[in-house]
Amino acid sequence: MIAIPISDITLKFQEVVKTLKEIKTKKNATLTTLVGLTNLSKTQIGELLNGNLERKKDGKRNFSNAVIERLHRDLVARKEPAATAPFVRLTKVAQQTQREACMTCVVGKTGVGKSTTIKHLLREQSNMYYVLCDHLTTEVSLFEQIAQVFGLKSDWDKLKGKARKKAMIEAIADFANRHDSPVLLALDDMHHFNTIKVYQDLK
Repeated sequence: MIAIPISDITLKFQEVVKTLKEIKTKKNATLTTLVGLTNLSKTQIGELLNGNLERKKDGKRNFSNAVIERLHRDLVARKEPAATAPFVRLTKVAQQTQREACMTCVVGKTGVGKSTTIKHLLREQSNMYYVLCDHLTTEVSLFEQIAQVFGLKSDWDKLKGKARKKAMIEAIADFANRHDSPVLLALDDMHHFNTIKVYQDLK
């Protein structure tokens, strides 16, 4: 196996850091969002955003060459992902969802290309936003995350209960309606919500 020159890895790392910061700023991405896009931990995301390739206390690397190469390929390289059947299909689904301003659920096995498509669309489209859900995401925190990635101010901080949720939903709807073309909001791992109410509110 041919060793990769340190200078090349350092340059790629710096490009990854720059791209991740741009995504965080332009898409108002939360740490949870960046975790979903990179498959790194929140601690590692923090080290990336701070530009720390090595640990200050002992000089050891925070990220292996393989991780840096993967992040560079996924986030920086402008190459089109392999046009596999699932990728082409998912891209068309995303376009149709925006064109018809509808809600679409995509279900597929691990490795089918869902995350790859999301990362590509997020990088290429200015009107796409991403929120990662997990088992700790509540209905209220979901709307808070959506409002955050849309860059909305929290005018509902002093409200509670249904009034708070209503204010957030109205602000989100107003944001979407003000755009000339429909925004594309990708809600990853929405299977954590087993109640129809949250889907009705989103619609």
